[in-house]
Order: sequence, then C-alpha cells, then structure tokens
Amino acid sequence: CDYCVTYKNQRDSKVANNTRALNDADIPAPTKFGDAVIADHKIIGPTHESGDGDRVCLLIVDRFTRWLCAYPAKTKEKQEVIKAFKDFQGIRSTIQHVYSDNSEELRSALVELDVPHD
Repeated sequence: CDYCVTYKNQRDSKVANNTRALNDADIPAPTKFGDAVIADHKIIGPTHESGDGDRVCLLIVDRFTRWLCAYPAKTKEKQEVIKAFKDFQGIRSTIQHVYSDNSEELRSALVELDVPHD
C-alpha cells in the first residue's frame, strides 16, 4: 500500500542520514565470539509492555557469529545492563569490545565491567 511504501522510504532515509561511512580500518573484523559486540536499548511503548511490566529491551549482537540476544527490563539502569552483558558473555568467553551509542547507562556499565567501548 502507499502508506507502507512511504513509511519504508522515510525509515531508509533516516538510517542513511544517521549512518556515517566506515572504512575497514574503523572497525576491525572480529575473529571470534566477543571480539566485537553491538548494543542498544529499545524503548517499548506502554501498550506493548510485558506482563511483568518490562518497557525496555537491551539488544546485544555479536558481530562474528551474528548472535542476537534481547534482554527485557523495567528500566535502562546500569545494573540491568551489567546483568545482561554477563549473561550474554557466559562463563567461558569475554567481550573484547562494545560499540554503542554511548548512553550513560551503557557507558557506566561497560566501565564497571572493564570492557572497552566506542
């Protein structure tokens, strides 16, 4: 429908305008799980919150395996972020680097976990 086409074009335009071109030197290619991870929060509207009242979701993606995990939470607080990263990392691996929008809760959690981030 016309509405869907308009929405898709607007969305693609916003993504293109907010994305800067990256060279291979900007982001090194990962060689194993945890080498490069991307994280961001998704805020969920009140009509879509979970039965537990979760209105925030932390999305974490490993660039090497493309493994994606979503961690629902009530807030974006640092302790929720730390809990999610510990779960994502597991007991046999370590996260080497995280790319994010540098929001305060992500930045402070990663500092506490001693994980480099951009």
